[in-house]
Amino acid sequence: MTFQDRFQPGRAWEVELADGLRARGWGVCEFGQGQLSDEAHGALRDWRDSYGRPSLVRWLPDLLAWRTGAVYMIDAKTETEKNAASPNVAVECDAFGVGGSIEQVLNTPMLFAWRCGAMTPRTIENRWHRKLDGNGANGSGTSFLLIDKKYATSLTDLFGSRVEESDA
Repeated sequence: MTFQDRFQPGRAWEVELADGLRARGWGVCEFGQGQLSDEAHGALRDWRDSYGRPSLVRWLPDLLAWRTGAVYMIDAKTETEKNAASPNVAVECDAFGVGGSIEQVLNTPMLFAWRCGAMTPRTIENRWHRKLDGNGANGSGTSFLLIDKKYATSLTDLFGSRVEESDA
């Protein structure tokens, strides 16, 4: 699956998630790679350090969300139709590493959010049950962790009900 095949559904989910958070009374702005030009994306995708490691800037979260007394960095995650029926969700190992660093180094709460709910890096660290190398998978081809969806916290539990739902 190419980047463009993954980008369109991923971007649609980011917009839907941001709109859903706003409908719950949260402030939201885009963050991370969404702010970069195509040229910058290419440079980050192609660059490697002297050990062959990529720039982890590529895995910065997609959104910053806030409300009185709360703030989250959010990495919006999507699944293919085929994988939506799976009992698991997947997180690239590099995205997981960046998420943990954001919490540890930047002291900012981090969430990975799918339609089925969200997880913190700590939940993933404690609950992943399988690591795959990404070879032949439908994603970017990098290694990833599988986590049972039952550990996801619902978006309503995390962010509250939509304003129009609670006012009805």
